[in-house]
Amino acid sequence: MASGISPKLPLEHSKEDGFYEMHKETREAIKQDFKMLVLTSPGERVMDPQFGVGIRRYLFEQLTTSTYEAIRSRIISQASTYMSYLKISGMDFSDSGNQKTSQNTLYIKIFYDIPSLSDADFLELTIS
Repeated sequence: MASGISPKLPLEHSKEDGFYEMHKETREAIKQDFKMLVLTSPGERVMDPQFGVGIRRYLFEQLTTSTYEAIRSRIISQASTYMSYLKISGMDFSDSGNQKTSQNTLYIKIFYDIPSLSDADFLELTIS
């Protein structure tokens, strides 16, 4: 049975990795964990009700500078609490490259560094 760092989500059967397909690289596992942190709503994890950014709750807010700043602050706070091995280096809120945007859609690109791996990556999300 092959081993890995963590199961890839969504869960899929894998003959190579054992029962579930697994992440083989730390960078991939960190990116998935960060995505889960941003998408999880506070209270959704029963054993840790403070966990999660809850990005979807901002969908029906007026997307102004103050809303973007609240999102930025929440992401930085949650990352420093739950993923202290990450360093957020920047965030871009956009309309996904001049495409016609629909109402109640939030586009965000979060740049981060992983100092222990001497690596950098970004997470791009479209929330609707």
